[in-house]
Amino acid sequence: MMKNLAFVLMALVCFGSCRKDDPTPTPKPKPGKEEPKKPEENKPEVTLADIEAYYAFDKTSDLAVAQTQIAATTSEKEVNNKKLQIKEAEMTNPKATEGTFTLVVKSGTVNGKDFSKSFNLSGFKKVSRPDDQVIAKRMQAEWSVAPEVYLQGIDLESLYLDGKKEKFTTETLSPYVRFYSSSVSGEQYVLTTEEVKGIQIKEVKYTTNETSGAGELTFKTVYKGVTSTSALTLSLNRNAYYAQRVTLDPDFAKSLYMRGVYQYLSIYVGSILKYDTDKYAATLKEDSKLANNSSNSLSFSIELHRKGVHSDKVIAVLPFEVASFKPLETLKQDIFMSQDSEFIEVMSKKLKTWQRGTDLVQHLNTGLDNWMTKSKWVFKYPGNPQNLTWSKVRVNGSEQNLLSGSSSRNEGRDVYLLSPKFQVVSAELNGTTLKGTVELISANDVSLSGVTFPFTVLSLKL
Repeated sequence: MMKNLAFVLMALVCFGSCRKDDPTPTPKPKPGKEEPKKPEENKPEVTLADIEAYYAFDKTSDLAVAQTQIAATTSEKEVNNKKLQIKEAEMTNPKATEGTFTLVVKSGTVNGKDFSKSFNLSGFKKVSRPDDQVIAKRMQAEWSVAPEVYLQGIDLESLYLDGKKEKFTTETLSPYVRFYSSSVSGEQYVLTTEEVKGIQIKEVKYTTNETSGAGELTFKTVYKGVTSTSALTLSLNRNAYYAQRVTLDPDFAKSLYMRGVYQYLSIYVGSILKYDTDKYAATLKEDSKLANNSSNSLSFSIELHRKGVHSDKVIAVLPFEVASFKPLETLKQDIFMSQDSEFIEVMSKKLKTWQRGTDLVQHLNTGLDNWMTKSKWVFKYPGNPQNLTWSKVRVNGSEQNLLSGSSSRNEGRDVYLLSPKFQVVSAELNGTTLKGTVELISANDVSLSGVTFPFTVLSLKL
């Protein structure tokens, strides 16, 4: 009996120790409902029908016509209740014999949202494939994308300045150029992607008009051992090429006044333009600058040089127009009228001739230019206020007053008020203190309204 009891106790102990080693099961969480993904707001799907409507393809025409339409159409359009714009697209895998191709949209927007997508198009006029020799001899080429695309993509400079013809191959040109041939009957046959890979390019040349920048890229092709009868020609404007590499800083004009920038434009050119300063140098073209006071804008041209080899050569002449300058009305917040001992002396003499009881404003407006040019003005540049100065300048044979910032300092240099006209609109004399308000009614041949400045003259000697 005792033996049986001991055996039972030992079994219970072993069972308990085994249970202790077993891991405690972790309770499994109840599966929750996954929240459905929300579609991106205001970005509808762009369909094949949208693409065909956007380009307004004429499917009775061949792929050559379709390619021209693709390159020419980049503006925003209202299509099937969507605002659609395709900025960059490429025709790939063209099959002229089947009237099909793939359109790769590289950059586009729908309702203001970016998108990119590929579309397979079909149903265009089918063109019979000429034999290899006809294709080779009658080979032609034209740009297949918008100018801003190929001008950014090709390396014209290597050919134009350095004579490196090896930069122009079928591989480097094919993203921007459509190669096609024509039958004896005149039908255009667009080469397939595989056929283009079999083209070799030779006798590459670039000629350009040094004045206008107009130019032509010419070359011959070899296809299956046969050379094209005529050189292929692509128009390529040198100035347009470099215009892609020198651009206006969009934020430059927002904080400056136009007239001072115009006056000291040669100093500002480096700040107005954005370009690779390690590679290029831009200088203001003499006699090219023009200020338009009524539109508050200015225009000018620069001569572009490449640093290093050919640094003395003008490689491009580029025109620019800068707008969005600060209007003169904002002078009300940017400058203020002050005083010094000389101005106190001038105003003391002026007020000694005033007969009390008569109109003080009218008295101050009489001969105003004589004492206004003795007033002190300060440009409220943040953290570093700058004095403006009065001077005389000769314009069109006559001497005119000028209130301006210093040409030697960035702060306030853009403030340039030629022949400013003021009038006193209020004035009050209390003891030896004069308080009043003057209004700037014109400057730089621009009429103004509401540009007023309070002023105070203390310690008058009356």
